[in-house]
Amino acid sequence: MFAAAGSGAADDTWRVVDLEASWSPGVAGMNTCSWTVAQVPDIVVRVSHDSDIVNVGGAVRAFRRVQYGMYQDGGRWWLGRKVGGAANYEKLTGPLLAPASGGLDLNYYDVNGAATAVPANVRTIEIIIRAESFGTSRFG
Repeated sequence: MFAAAGSGAADDTWRVVDLEASWSPGVAGMNTCSWTVAQVPDIVVRVSHDSDIVNVGGAVRAFRRVQYGMYQDGGRWWLGRKVGGAANYEKLTGPLLAPASGGLDLNYYDVNGAATAVPANVRTIEIIIRAESFGTSRFG
C-alpha cells in the first residue's frame, strides 16, 4: 500500500492506493526521469490510482497491513504477526501467559488520552505483554 500527498497547500491530503507492481528501472525500460536534473529512479512502481496525485518532491509513504495476535504452538502461547494475507502467524516473542491470564492486552486511547472503542478516534495504543516466567522468583 502507498499513501501519497500533493505538494500544494490546497491538495495536501493523503490518498491510499494499492501497489500493483514494482520492478527495477532497467526492467521497466526507464533509464532517466525527465526532471530538471536527469535522474535514474531507484525503483519503479505501478499503483491503482493515477500517479498525477504525486508532484515531484511530494511525499510518498509505503506501508503494509500487519495483524498481531496470540496463537498456540507446542501447548504454549506466543505473540505473532501475519503480514498481508498470510495464513499463519510468524513467531515474534513468548511464551506468554494464556489469554485468560492477560498475556496480551491492547488499550486504545484518543487524542486526549481517554480510552476509546471507536477505531477512527484511536491515536495511541498501549501494548502490555505478560510472559511466562522461566522459574520462580523470590519477589513473587
